[in-house]
Formats: sequence, C-alpha cells, structure tokens
Amino acid sequence: MPKDKDISLTCASCKHPNEAERVYCHNCGEKLDRSVLPKPEEEKDYEAPDQTQKRVKKLMNPNRGWLRRDAVIFLKIIVFAAVVAALFLYWQKPDFVPPLKPDEIPLSYANDEWRNAMSARSSSSTTLTDAQINYDLARTIKSGESSVPGYKFDRTFVHCEPGIITITVQRSMWDMPMYSSVSYRPVVKNGVFTAEVASMRFGRLGVDPRAKALGDFVIGIVLKAFNEDAKLLGRLANVTVGEGTITFTTKPLP
Repeated sequence: MPKDKDISLTCASCKHPNEAERVYCHNCGEKLDRSVLPKPEEEKDYEAPDQTQKRVKKLMNPNRGWLRRDAVIFLKIIVFAAVVAALFLYWQKPDFVPPLKPDEIPLSYANDEWRNAMSARSSSSTTLTDAQINYDLARTIKSGESSVPGYKFDRTFVHCEPGIITITVQRSMWDMPMYSSVSYRPVVKNGVFTAEVASMRFGRLGVDPRAKALGDFVIGIVLKAFNEDAKLLGRLANVTVGEGTITFTTKPLP
C-alpha cells in the first residue's frame, strides 16, 4: 500500500497538486475531492498455520479431553453418593433403643442406689441395670419443645456393654426421631476416675471422638441434670461395665 506522502490530490479548479492530508487546495482554497484517494486496507489478524490446525482438530474431534471430563463426572458422583449415604445413616436408629414406656417399674431407683452408696462411710459395691438408669433419666429429664418450631427434646437413655457405656439423646424434627450418642470407656486408675470418649454417632453416622465440644453439646442436657452427682465421682474405687449393667465400688471415707 503506498504511503500518504506518495499520494497527491489534484485540485479540480486550478490543477494544483496538494498533499493527501489536505481538505482545501493550498493554491486556490477550493475544497478537494477526497473520494479519489485509495481506501486503506483493513488490518486482519492472521493466526499461524499450526494454531489453525489445532483449532480445527479440536472442533473435528468431540472425544478430545474425555479423560478429564469423565474424571470430573466421577468425582461429582462420589461426592453426591457420600452425602446421600451420610444423610441415610444420620436418620438411622442406633442398635439399642428402649421402648418409650418401660415394661415394668424397677424395684429400686438408680438415683437412690447411687446416693446411698455415696453417703455411706464404708466401702460398698452397687450394680445398676440399664432399666433402672433409664427409668430415672425419664423421671429427671422431661421431654419438651424448643424455641425452634417442630424441634423438640424427647428423652435420653443409656446402654451398657462390656467396658462401654453409651449415652443417647433422642430429639425429633417434625416428629421424625433423631439420635445422637456418645460412648464412654469409664475407668478408675490410680484412684482417679476418668471416662474416655470411645465413639460418637449421629444415628449410625460416626463422628471423630476427639471433637469434645460436639460431644458436650450432644449430651449437655444430661451433664447439666446430673452435675451435682458428677462431683462425687472422685469417691469411686472401681467401675465395671457389663452387658446391660454397671457396677461401681466406692472408697471408704476417712
């Protein structure tokens, strides 16, 4: 394309040659006809041949990138399946759920047995059953509505098995029961009572037992109700948990 300095505009009136950038004739002042100037070519972006080849190949090959695409789909399926499985386990009942109403009233109350043992000066051994403990829990901790519509506390109960005592709190949302449990391994070592958290579950969904704050939330209503009794745990000399029973032995008072 010729440069502007090589092009001139000839005045139609006086025939004087003018520079291409002029609008009026430098000699006579007549307006110049600029339509005779050649139009500049439009600049075009040209891609390299190898880039064109890659672009065309990608358009012509629909299976390109299938591995990455299938991997993303597979991961999405795994995540979705894990969420569905967690929700399913969350709403499942634990292995042990006693009836809402006990089959029979125990001959002695667990609270009375505990307090009698703790008030005695001499060492004593007492065995409590799940039925006794659960009956007293139902008497002490009443069911009730919460400030959240449809959400309420139903009850709490325990289940003993060799070496483990599990405390479960049953709540409900729109009459659909939800169970949260904390299992403890109670021991007395060197005269000191400890209860190690063995497991935590929501329904049948396991939770990391190291989440102490979560465990306190799960059974907080139980801890609060028996706060005074918990202060007497230092009198225990031994604790043995069996199938459906827990036996504790107290230290003699000085």
